[in-house]
Amino acid sequence: MIFWTTIKGALLSPIEREWLVNTARFVGETFESPLLLNIGIWHGASMHCLRAGAPGATLVGIDVAPRKLQGLGVLRAELIWKDSRTMGWDRPIHLLFVDGGHAYDVVRSDIKKFGQHVVVGGIMAFHDYHRSKTYLKERARRYSKRSPLGVGRAVDELCTGSQGWEVLATIDSIKAFRRER
Repeated sequence: MIFWTTIKGALLSPIEREWLVNTARFVGETFESPLLLNIGIWHGASMHCLRAGAPGATLVGIDVAPRKLQGLGVLRAELIWKDSRTMGWDRPIHLLFVDGGHAYDVVRSDIKKFGQHVVVGGIMAFHDYHRSKTYLKERARRYSKRSPLGVGRAVDELCTGSQGWEVLATIDSIKAFRRER
């Protein structure tokens, strides 16, 4: 079974899944012994995408609590059940995928704490940078009471060229950057 294509992921669209797999593959082929960090695990769709793209990479997932993670046996990942805002981190990161708390202060904290550890040439990407087409089309009614996303505001403030980030891509609701310096 190919988990990355079928596993539940609340709002991770097929095009976003494919991009994650391909980006993880690129990172896995570019860096020696890469570390991929996923903040916000939920069902594990993004984790499985990262693993599918970089089967030999070190894969770490952070979430506040175990939830409905599926396919754990094939994932081969280090799972950390803590709030990303209150934990320490000192390892180099080659691909950082941020999809944890979506409030401005949470995303800002994740960028400041973990972004500084992304290596030169490494990638930092954010899910829900804006409401995706998938969200707007399929789930607007289901999530209509959700508060506005703070992801875009935090990313726009902290991920600029003057801060060493180059825009790499925008795929549906994902916005990705490459560390320039």
